[in-house]
Amino acid sequence: MRISVRVSKPRLARETGSAMIEMAFILPVYFGLIWGIVQFCFVFLGYNSLTYGCTVAASYAAVHGSSSSNPCNSSSCVSSVATAYLWGAPTNATVVVTTSSAWPPDPGDTVTVKASFIYYTVIPFSNLTHIVVGTSAQAVVIQ
Repeated sequence: MRISVRVSKPRLARETGSAMIEMAFILPVYFGLIWGIVQFCFVFLGYNSLTYGCTVAASYAAVHGSSSSNPCNSSSCVSSVATAYLWGAPTNATVVVTTSSAWPPDPGDTVTVKASFIYYTVIPFSNLTHIVVGTSAQAVVIQ
């Protein structure tokens, strides 16, 4: 009687290359997710700087009214204050300043600063081409 022993390859030796195949499926999804997070962070940074710029410009207009010692004679000076704080927003940002009466605003008038920009996205596997981000701030003129 003859006993034969069959020697087979270990399990790991039969599965060589499977990790590479799994990585080939997962890696594009992973990098797409990371890239989407980065794009969202850029949009959020732009929104935060836009909000801060509008708030500072509205505060500036509130204390530089017609009865101030240094009045702001046009809406462009308030707009330039807002633009100075838009360091995180894209260069296509627009700032619009309005008042409830003629310029320069009198004490008690409301000044509204609105700003917006368009962020062009590059997100893989998505048909989202751009995001419009906008915000506004309002202040009552005290001087």
